[in-house]
Amino acid sequence: MAEPNKMLEETANYLLNHCFVLGGVEDQRAKYLYVQDHLPEVRAVFAPLGFTDWRASTALITGFSAKEAVVSTMAVLTGTTVSTLGEALGAIFSPLAAFSFLTFTLLYSPCVAAIAAVKREMRSGWGAACVALFQCAVAWVCACLVYQIGSLFLR
Repeated sequence: MAEPNKMLEETANYLLNHCFVLGGVEDQRAKYLYVQDHLPEVRAVFAPLGFTDWRASTALITGFSAKEAVVSTMAVLTGTTVSTLGEALGAIFSPLAAFSFLTFTLLYSPCVAAIAAVKREMRSGWGAACVALFQCAVAWVCACLVYQIGSLFLR
């Protein structure tokens, strides 16, 4: 039998990878719409960063499982393929908001597996949680600065 921490990590990783992507495309959109209707606070957190569209915040939430999930989530939410996603994103983001989104995506917590490795190395769940929260806070501040300072110069 697997050790309890490994089992917990695998369970969390499975849930994060599959909580939004079960069923067909219409089922996936229905699950994303649930996030839109029930998590307005999440969207409000990202509003100062320039991406107020619910699809952006939803994609970032799924990005905790793996960064590449952000791209595939945006493709599903916009009803396009990954190869044609660029055109659809032009309707969601201004160039400055896109730059802010990329800044946040690159800096926030890498993935569940990386946080699990941090937990194992630090031998502390609280320490790993603090690292993840700190990374998210740094990403939020940097993306906010990018968007807010950029807004001053682009007016």
